Amino acid sequence: MAGIGGAGMTALAVFLRQRGDYVCGFDDFLKREAEFFLNCWDVEVIDRPCELPQCDVFVHTAALAKKDPLLQKALASGLATFSRGHYLAHVLEDEKLLAVVGSHGKTTTTALIIDQLERMNFRCNYLLGGRFEGLRAPACYQHAPWTIAEIDESEESFERFSPQITLVLNLSMDHDSYYGNLQKLRETFGRLLSRTKQRVLMARDEESLSAFMRLSNVSTFSRNISTESNDAKYLGANALNRDNIAASLAAVGALCELSTENDPSLPKIFYETVQKFRVPTILRRQNCLYDDGIVQVWVDYAHHPREVSAFLENYGQEDSIVVFQPHRYSRTTSHLDEFMEVLRNVPHLILLPTYGAFEPFDEQGTAEHLAERLAKVGKNTRCVEEKSIGHHLDMLLEGGSFRRVLFVGAGDIFSSAVDYGNSLRARRFLRLCRCLCPSLHIRENASLKSFTTMRVGGNARFFAEPRSVEELQRLLRCAVEANLRHFVIGAGSNVLVDDEGFFGLVIHLRSQPWESIALHGNTICVGAGVSLRTLAHFCRDRGIVGYSFCDGIPGTVGGAIAGNAGATNHCIGDFVCHVSYVDKNGALVRHQMLKFSYRQSSLPRGSVLVCATLHKSEQYHCPALISMEMSNMSLERKKKQPRKASAGSIFRNPPAGISSGKLIDGAGLKGVRVGGACISPVHGNFVVNEGSASCSDVLRLIFLMRRTVKSHFAIDMRTEVCFLANFWEGSF
Repeated sequence: MAGIGGAGMTALAVFLRQRGDYVCGFDDFLKREAEFFLNCWDVEVIDRPCELPQCDVFVHTAALAKKDPLLQKALASGLATFSRGHYLAHVLEDEKLLAVVGSHGKTTTTALIIDQLERMNFRCNYLLGGRFEGLRAPACYQHAPWTIAEIDESEESFERFSPQITLVLNLSMDHDSYYGNLQKLRETFGRLLSRTKQRVLMARDEESLSAFMRLSNVSTFSRNISTESNDAKYLGANALNRDNIAASLAAVGALCELSTENDPSLPKIFYETVQKFRVPTILRRQNCLYDDGIVQVWVDYAHHPREVSAFLENYGQEDSIVVFQPHRYSRTTSHLDEFMEVLRNVPHLILLPTYGAFEPFDEQGTAEHLAERLAKVGKNTRCVEEKSIGHHLDMLLEGGSFRRVLFVGAGDIFSSAVDYGNSLRARRFLRLCRCLCPSLHIRENASLKSFTTMRVGGNARFFAEPRSVEELQRLLRCAVEANLRHFVIGAGSNVLVDDEGFFGLVIHLRSQPWESIALHGNTICVGAGVSLRTLAHFCRDRGIVGYSFCDGIPGTVGGAIAGNAGATNHCIGDFVCHVSYVDKNGALVRHQMLKFSYRQSSLPRGSVLVCATLHKSEQYHCPALISMEMSNMSLERKKKQPRKASAGSIFRNPPAGISSGKLIDGAGLKGVRVGGACISPVHGNFVVNEGSASCSDVLRLIFLMRRTVKSHFAIDMRTEVCFLANFWEGSF
């Protein structure tokens, strides 16, 4: 797949992979975040090849240039070649399709439909044109009778779909360079509706759709949702448009009605779950990126005047600064008057350069031309380059009269919004630290390479080593007040840090009181920063049995307990009486019991373990015998584990009982290299740094290992190593 990083291409790739196809692809403009998630969803991301790879089908984004050398080679070779839309139509040709169409709001409405159906346990396939929060995939194929997908009218492939149900949200003139006029767009929609096999759904008060009301298969629904009872919570955290909610409920209701032959209980389930309606988080759709109670930063993906208007109606107030980035020269030119009407009443407007999206430059569609036209009707605005937007916003906010910054548009404005929200968050965190932790040294942009055993990765935006429990509490309160993510690093033996670093606070516990260890009757009181090797030697010297296995685990007690680390059929959780920790809000919680399972504990997410009380066996062994036991274990490790820099075991052992190392060995992967990283020839579950590895090298090997094992043995493997990045934190 060429151009695999786009939202539509990503969803199609995941859908095909879940259907059982092998899928790989490249993208000349692929972002690191997109690459990571595609690999997590079992789609292989490759570098752009010089020659056409061996494949059955070549699918490309509509944005790929017609003269692209690989596309030309695919066409010349006779290989089956499709644009994304054409291949989607081909794939869904025999599916019962609920198609979501319209000029605006398709992704939001489709996400609402998917979420509602999943909560009803209604099995469906789906493709979303955006991304849910977290690892939730944008597409799903599970051999279900119905498929939910948004269909884009901007491509000629729109004419190739014949849905069972078509949900029409609205109809506004857009994609002018393709359609030319509104009548042609209406005719295209009309043909789709005439091809719809069972039912067309549309809002009865949507004026732009009135021409289609006479069709025999049309059912209408009201967009007016009551503000009483439970309806108010429909707006959720994202304050989504009531039109989206009404449309999604109509679609799900129709789907339940048409599916009653298979499950007559569906209508009842539908009406029960409507009372618990929720709004899933969809990235780039009305997201609040920063809120300190004084200033808010919001962003929305909107590029048509109607979309911009809807967003500003929700959020645009007298105390708002609007940062708008026009999307495409052709759209800006065609809808210039409409954009002026929407933007002329904005209290303070800043324009970023038009995002051309591969269109040829057109002066009439530039932000500067829009600013000139606005000036003629008395609206003064400013055109600003992206690199200096933060400086201009800072000067405006210093006056204190503005409370909201609204970033709206498409293209790369989302990155500008995230960067500005982060800059406010960083400054707030430092101000709070100066007030609450004046004596604590906060390092900025600190390299994390030397704090991990893998010796790869970028910088932490902030790095701190608190010297007491009270200082740790205050530090965490500063982080939570600034809404800044935090991560605790011990010996760094199971941590892989992204090359681009981590925008957050990294906490390192060392010295007193974190490295204290003492006997108290029949228990051992140990600080979170004590190394497991130190714990093992402390117990050996006192004849305490059971802790020899800790000698070979290169970690600290805090990290070991949080992840229930283990070796030689022993786990640290088996020895824990209770723990004390500081929770994510800075409160000290004492003497708590934890539950343990394989490589997991019930320590609350975001908490920082302070100390633990461990069982002391009543059995006594001669220290010399324990030392001999540890030496034997050490010799076995040296035979079986590599000595080069690594992050320890990459994968957890699967429930089947076979070790991950044997699976990787059985797949023939030992010794495989990517860049400066190598799958250890000594132990297949280790990736070692040969001296010049990057995090990207290591990740590529990890995903290769996972894909290959799944291909050979049909076993899904989950990482034991924790990945720390701006877009992800934890195992995957």
